[in-house]
Amino acid sequence: LKSVITTTQVKIGHIGQNFPNNNEINCGAKERGKVQSVNNIIFLLLLGRIAAEDLKHRRIPNFLVICLFLWGICSRGMPGEWNSSVKGALLAGGSMLIFYIVFRRGIGAGDVKLLTVVGFYVGCEKIWELLFLIFLMAAVWGILCKKEVPLAICVFLGVGCRMLGLI
Repeated sequence: LKSVITTTQVKIGHIGQNFPNNNEINCGAKERGKVQSVNNIIFLLLLGRIAAEDLKHRRIPNFLVICLFLWGICSRGMPGEWNSSVKGALLAGGSMLIFYIVFRRGIGAGDVKLLTVVGFYVGCEKIWELLFLIFLMAAVWGILCKKEVPLAICVFLGVGCRMLGLI
């Protein structure tokens, strides 16, 4: 038990998240893993709601993106762990902003904001892998369906596959 309490970080088997031990000193690794799994499920449910809005109305409401961001902040743990989150947000948001400027009709501002928040939650360790997966799904969907793809659906599927360990 003492070795669990003195451990500074516990690696959780999902999208490269680290859960700091400082938050829950009285809990073991198993309990922290359960807490992080619940955080991931809630994040995925919010992301699913955003994907449904994008599919139905072809818009991503700012209110839902803000809720997702606030949940990401609350579930990231201590502020010392935010270094990776901020880098992930800058990498994802910055690269999507370039796509938004260059391909004005290919990606919307809501998609840029959504991927920035996802980058914050995922962190910089796995963001390029996740972005590749998301755009691969969007490309395959676009080729097969021969129409515009709501990117939030691909974000939801990509993040879900990574969280479940399917890819």
